[in-house]
Amino acid sequence: MSAKTEKLAQKIQDVKKFVLAKENRYLSFSAIATELDSLLTCLQTQKLNLKIISRYPILSQAVQNLINRNDELKPLYYLQTETLAGIKLETEAKSPASLLLKGDPSNKTQKTRYLLSLEQKVAIGRSLDCQIQLPVDCTTVSRHHAEIRPFLNSGANKPTVSWVVYDLNSANGTYVNDISLKGNSRALTNGDRIILGKYHDCTGPEFVFEDRSTSVTSPEDELKQLLKGGDMLGLVINPIQPLSREEKTVISLAQKAKFVKIILIADTSAALQNQEIIQTNLAEIKVWQNSEKLNDILIIKSLPLKSFYHQEQSFIDAEVQQDIDSFSRLMQQLLAERGEDLIKDRVKSQFLAQLSLIDTVFDEKLATLKQELEQQQKSLGGKTLEELSEQLKKAVKQVNEERERTIPQIKFEFNESKLSLVDAYQKHSLIYKIKVFADELKAIVTERNGEKIIILKTDKMQDEETIHNYATRLCNVEIFKWSTQEWERICQNYANGGLKEFFQKTYNILSFLHNLDLDNSLFKPADKFDVSKCLRESFLEFEKTHISLPETSKKGDFILGGGAVIGAVIGAGANPMAIPLLLIQPVAMLLTRDDARQQALLNRKEQQIEGFRKGVFSHYQNFAKSMTEKVARNFTLGFQTEERRWKELVEQSIEKINSHLAQTKKSLAENNSKQNQIAKEKAELLDIIKKP
Repeated sequence: MSAKTEKLAQKIQDVKKFVLAKENRYLSFSAIATELDSLLTCLQTQKLNLKIISRYPILSQAVQNLINRNDELKPLYYLQTETLAGIKLETEAKSPASLLLKGDPSNKTQKTRYLLSLEQKVAIGRSLDCQIQLPVDCTTVSRHHAEIRPFLNSGANKPTVSWVVYDLNSANGTYVNDISLKGNSRALTNGDRIILGKYHDCTGPEFVFEDRSTSVTSPEDELKQLLKGGDMLGLVINPIQPLSREEKTVISLAQKAKFVKIILIADTSAALQNQEIIQTNLAEIKVWQNSEKLNDILIIKSLPLKSFYHQEQSFIDAEVQQDIDSFSRLMQQLLAERGEDLIKDRVKSQFLAQLSLIDTVFDEKLATLKQELEQQQKSLGGKTLEELSEQLKKAVKQVNEERERTIPQIKFEFNESKLSLVDAYQKHSLIYKIKVFADELKAIVTERNGEKIIILKTDKMQDEETIHNYATRLCNVEIFKWSTQEWERICQNYANGGLKEFFQKTYNILSFLHNLDLDNSLFKPADKFDVSKCLRESFLEFEKTHISLPETSKKGDFILGGGAVIGAVIGAGANPMAIPLLLIQPVAMLLTRDDARQQALLNRKEQQIEGFRKGVFSHYQNFAKSMTEKVARNFTLGFQTEERRWKELVEQSIEKINSHLAQTKKSLAENNSKQNQIAKEKAELLDIIKKP
């Protein structure tokens, strides 16, 4: 190895160490390191990459067998066999799929690719009628082992093709990704591994299914792909047939790709039977070679390959051996003349490509980081973090000011509404309606069980309804209606919009960050207030409750009944304000048999009936006020709950905003740090490259 080659190898080694040290942060660096390792191997082994291509897989395999059996040639070249089968320049129909047969594990560079047909099934096995014929020494492979069949799938835009592998009841099985088919089939996807046969510790040939359906490639692009990575081209032809358009294109593309040499190997195994045709076709190739000015790069070599069609060794006569020896000397001479320089130049070119790839990885990472940084800055609305922190302080102050303005105003207006409900001087109030009810009570004389009694009723009362039932129903209905409307006013009307507007303003004030979504659905007051529950909790029991009437009559004068439920017993000499009007038992007023005296008593008691009306009003006025206060207290509790929830929402939002700003600050710092790190790594790589 020359000093220049050693210097190149050292640079590749240094870059490889650089890449390996950073493969955890750059995923593609692992593949680059593997490629650099391959370049080092090329420099150390001093082997050229020989691409062996033919329209007939058996011919390219024959040249590979010839070189592998030659102890002088085998160490000099990496062999890669490709097939032109399925590639036609004159038609658009082309197969995007192929099977790549992996080579001997001891020499992983030897690979053979078989294009799959778009129209016909491809049989794989040891039989001569198989499209992919494997050597007879592949003991795990049956004569007809497996098949690959194409299936046309009609689509909305254009039809597509899929491929399915079938196990033909092989003796040792067909395995796809280590899963046995056992006489069944399986659809193939790009990268699937197909192994033909497993027996004890012996594993059969392995194919890799390649599907390039997603890429739009022309037949010429496919030919370029076949030549990729080669230094020399061995194009093996059947001279009984003229040189095809595809074969000529491969030669032209190899010339443009600056291949060292192109050896056109004509298989003359059938020369005796077709000598005239072969000579004509070879002469035409010579004419084409001159017209295309290929004399410096194209070497035409006739060589009988029949002895190398199969893996097993066969007899070679002396004349054929002379041709083989001549071919061997030619191949050795080509490597001896410019071998090291060619390998160095090719490795250098590929090394530069890897350096460019590393630089691309850095640039793409930088572009991603800059895009992320731009998005983060855009999410801040063009403001700095310091400005946003100051804006948060102002927002907090603003929502608190809004609270100080709104909450007291809502409480004030609610209190005014409560007072209005129990204001006797307002006609719409509950107290006024109770007063009207008491004033409308009339004394009605009726008979019961043969005796005349007096009861107090209004036209609004139902037949069997008592004063107490009617009065409590009136209070319940009016307070229920007021409560229902009051919560709606608290939520939507008071303080110019109520709690609903207050919550929404709070949300609007705190939602100043574009990329931070506060949950707007939370910034709403409770839709309903449970009035029924509130009334149940506020209902008053009247056990031992009474009202007093003025009394001037003597004991036993009469009994006064109210709606068959409320009665009063008037006793002579009693304290006028201490005679109870019981609210528990119905008591009837029995009239004496002396009608004259009875009429006189009624006249004297008219004043007492008026006092009874006042007592009813006084009692249910107090009842209504007490009930209103209890309902109001429940409203206050509900209002306080909403106020606490608002406070918690504000605190949570502030915490969320602060956390977001802190995370953004951290992300910006990390982004800048990563960009600086990449800049340092690019400088480090440049130092390695420039190092003498």
